[in-house]
Amino acid sequence: MTIVALDGESMDMGAFDFFSDISNSNYSRLTDEQKKNRKILRDAMCEAGVDGIDSEWWHFTLKNEPYFGYAL
Repeated sequence: MTIVALDGESMDMGAFDFFSDISNSNYSRLTDEQKKNRKILRDAMCEAGVDGIDSEWWHFTLKNEPYFGYAL
């Protein structure tokens, strides 16, 4: 999950799918732009009814997920 500007360019969020501290939503060594962009995404997703996880800035799960935890 990321944000794409109207011109089609992806906004700079920092490392993606890199399983270390740099993937944390609030990683301390992000640029100001990356911090701002991650916050915009997280705020928009939470407002839309999903929850993020702190360890992966791109990972969101629907609140009250009807299939989570159920065997198919």
